[in-house]
Amino acid sequence: MDLQDIMDEEENRLEKLKPEELNQKFEDMLNDMNLSDEKKEPLRRQPLANKKKMLLMHYKGMVTSCENKNKFDKPLEYIQYLGQAELSVNKLYACVESLRIALTNNPLSWVNEFGINGLKSLLSILNVCYR
Repeated sequence: MDLQDIMDEEENRLEKLKPEELNQKFEDMLNDMNLSDEKKEPLRRQPLANKKKMLLMHYKGMVTSCENKNKFDKPLEYIQYLGQAELSVNKLYACVESLRIALTNNPLSWVNEFGINGLKSLLSILNVCYR
């Protein structure tokens, strides 16, 4: 199944939703994007057709990022890699830099998945580097 087939399937799924269901999916997307209420408000006033387009673009971005998978895609992969004791300083630095970008660019749900375990792992490494 190629990207166009996946997008067509998602578009068909969105077309079948009732307006209140579509608005709920749209609200979920806005929350996942971690937008302030001030930035959400004009988007909420958009017509349903525009909301469908924005949902499709958001979905396409998620699918595309999964297809362009890099070495670390999921928070657990970062946590496991950072937990390896035998990593060189250069590998640690590259991983932490990649993690910084991932935490900045991924949706709030990704950051939440990184969570406490990820922070503990990261703090442990930063403490070792500090010493």
